[in-house]
Amino acid sequence: MKIETQNLFFTSDFHLSHANVIKFDNRPFSDLNEMHEAIIENWNNKVSKDDTVFYLGDLYFKGNVKYIKNLVHQLNGKIYFILGNHD
Repeated sequence: MKIETQNLFFTSDFHLSHANVIKFDNRPFSDLNEMHEAIIENWNNKVSKDDTVFYLGDLYFKGNVKYIKNLVHQLNGKIYFILGNHD
């Protein structure tokens, strides 16, 4: 695979739609909406549309697939997903 891009990123374990992850991982959010908004904002502040991202699993835990797809489509870059044990 040849990657022609400005930047290359690797990330994992967002656990979107997993309310308990806020408590379990001591994340600084009051609810899922706040967490989702912060993830999208932080991602897009770092990743441009021309960047490549390898997402290494555990994108989301449970939830409405249309809602999850909507969140993912807000993220910049060309994203390659690798499934994790919660996907």
